[in-house]
Formats: sequence, structure tokens, C-alpha cells
Amino acid sequence: MQTLLVTIVGFENSFDLQIPAEVPVGKLIPMVLEICDFKHTRISQRGRAQWTLSIAHSNTTLPAIASLLDAGVVDGSILLLQDTSSPVQQRQTPEPQQTFRPVNIEPGEHTGNIGVRWNIR
Repeated sequence: MQTLLVTIVGFENSFDLQIPAEVPVGKLIPMVLEICDFKHTRISQRGRAQWTLSIAHSNTTLPAIASLLDAGVVDGSILLLQDTSSPVQQRQTPEPQQTFRPVNIEPGEHTGNIGVRWNIR
């Protein structure tokens, strides 16, 4: 299964995670809540209907039935975890210093024979 490296930003904290790219967002949210141990959440709030993931800087909420891959999320993306039932505003993420631009690296002597190839849609 393919995974993505993303930053999840909550109300108070942010976490860099490697998460499955092909699992529906609605199934990822409870796992993200557990992994990140967001202290302001109560067990009753951890239902899928009250939490959303959205892409930072675009206000695009990811559909619960779509996978991250289907939604066009790539390595290095910043995702906002938001409680839609809470009147509290989410922490705003700072503007990125530069746009992430993946570059393929061919294996060779200067890279220790390790190569990187990005799968971007």
C-alpha cells in the first residue's frame, strides 16, 4: 500500500505523519485523532461526522469517501484537522517559505546508490 508523508495541523499542535494514501479520509480521521492524541477532543467528539481534513491554503475539504490519493494529496502536503462542531477557530498555518517541488533523484555514487522517484498525478 502506498503511503504519504504529510503534516497534520490541529488546534494546538502539528504532527508529521506517514499515512496510508489509499484509505478513505473518513477512516483515517479516527486513526489520526488517536495517533496525534489531541487533548481537546472528547471520546464522544471522535466520530467521523464532526471531523474533517482539509488542504491548507486552499480551503478544500477532503471528502470522507475519497482517499488522499484520490483527492490529489502529495508528499509534503499540510492538512488541517478541524472539528466542524466546535465554534473555536482552527490555528492558521503560516505561509510556506517555498512551494514543495519534487525532484527525481537517480541512484548513483553521490547518493549512496539510493534513488527517489515521486508518483504525482
